[in-house]
Amino acid sequence: MSLAPSITASLIGTTSRVYDGTTTASLTGANFTFSSAIDGDSVSLSTPLSGTFDTKDVGAGKTVTATGLSVTGATNGGITVHGYQLASTSVNAAIGEITPLTITAGLTGSVSKVYDSTNAASLSAANYSLTGVLGLDAVALNNPGAGTYDNANVGTGKAVSVTGLTLTGGDATNYVLTSSNASASIGSITAKALTVTADNAVRFYGDPNPAFSASYAGFIPGEGPGVLGGALSIVTAAAATSGAGGYGVTPSGLTTSKSSLTFLPGTLTINPRLLTITAEDKTKVYGDPEPAMTLMIGGAGLVNGDTLAGALFAPTGSAATAGTHAILQGTISAGPNYTLAFTPGTLHVTPAPLVIT
Repeated sequence: MSLAPSITASLIGTTSRVYDGTTTASLTGANFTFSSAIDGDSVSLSTPLSGTFDTKDVGAGKTVTATGLSVTGATNGGITVHGYQLASTSVNAAIGEITPLTITAGLTGSVSKVYDSTNAASLSAANYSLTGVLGLDAVALNNPGAGTYDNANVGTGKAVSVTGLTLTGGDATNYVLTSSNASASIGSITAKALTVTADNAVRFYGDPNPAFSASYAGFIPGEGPGVLGGALSIVTAAAATSGAGGYGVTPSGLTTSKSSLTFLPGTLTINPRLLTITAEDKTKVYGDPEPAMTLMIGGAGLVNGDTLAGALFAPTGSAATAGTHAILQGTISAGPNYTLAFTPGTLHVTPAPLVIT
C-alpha cells in the first residue's frame, strides 16, 4: 500500500449564462483541474455540475464558487492507491459571466387627439408595457411622453410610434431591450369641429338678393377655407317678389375629411321699400265740385306691379270754404311691403263771384 499526498482543485475555463435573477452557475468537468498526482497515479474527482456566482447581477469576470468536491478514487497500474485528499472541498475563480436578459417594450391602451394638422402623439405611462421582467425586479421604461402618428389624417387604429426607449430602476442593468423603438395601432385622430355660418344680409323689398357670404369657426392656425373641398353654396327661398320679413339663408356644399362640418343658417331681412307720396296742389272756386285729387310717387317707387290703394282726403262741399285746406293722405296705402313718407298738398278755394241784380 502506498500513501499519497493531498491535491489542489481549481476552476478553469468559463461559465456563462443569461441573467435569470439567481446566482446559480452551471459547471462541467471541463471547468475543473487539480494539481498532478505523484508516481503516475490516476486520481478521480467528484465535481459538482453547479456552483454559485458572487451576485445575481450581469457582469464579466464574476467569481464562481463550487463546493462539495471529493476524491472518488486513485489507482496506479491497476493497484488501488489510498490517501489522496483534497486541500479544500470548495474552489472559486473569476470565470463567470452573466449577460443581460432581453425584454420587449410595447405600446398599449389608446392614444387620441382632435385633428391639428400634425402627427404628434401624446402618451402617458399607462401606454407602455414591458414584457419579460423577472419576479419583483425593479426595472421600468423611461416612458417618453411624445410619439408620432403614422400621419396627420383623421382615423382610428392608427399606428403610433415611439423612439428613445431606455430602462430605469435598480435592476435595469440586468436587462436589455429588444429595440429602443415601439409601435402599435393604438391611435385615433378625431375630426375637429368646424362651423360654416351664413352671414346675415339685408335688402329692400323688390331688390335682387345680395351676394351671400359665410363665416368660419374652428380652423387651426395656418388653415382656412382653402383646405376645404367642394364649393360653397348659399341659398334662400326669398325672391324679388317676396314680401318684407325674415328668410333663412342656408349654406352647404363644402366637404372635408379632417373636420366635422356643421352648417348654420343666417337670416336675410327684407325691409319695406321706401316710397314717397306727394299730394299735388289743387285750386277751385267756392261752390264748385272738388277737383280730382292727384299725387306724385317718388322714392324707390312701386315694383312687382304693385299699385296704391285708397284715396287722398280733402274737405268737400260746404266745408270747402274759401281759403286753403290741406290735402291729406287719407286712406292711401301701398301695403306692408312699403314704408310711406307722405307730403300733404294744398287745396286753394277762391271766393265765388257774387252777382247782384
